[in-house]
Amino acid sequence: MTTTPMWHPIRATDRPVYHDDTRCPEGSAIDLPYRRPGDGGCAPCEHCVEFLVETIEAIWGVGAAATGPLGGGLAEHPRSKGPGPTTP
Repeated sequence: MTTTPMWHPIRATDRPVYHDDTRCPEGSAIDLPYRRPGDGGCAPCEHCVEFLVETIEAIWGVGAAATGPLGGGLAEHPRSKGPGPTTP
């Protein structure tokens, strides 16, 4: 996997997003002197998120990110069916 520690740009001309995948063309295009570690309070880069989803799907199978054991939401979890405990 090519996920690495997050970095974000410091130039005003770069989009204010953080990167965490070395395959990201936008993140890789940021010269090292203009990178800072961490997310810098920025949103994640859409390209990096797409690479993460591709990696998850490659491991779990196509569509696994949306419907597999890590996706689908709480409503699909078997223990979420039925009423919760009641207080006497």
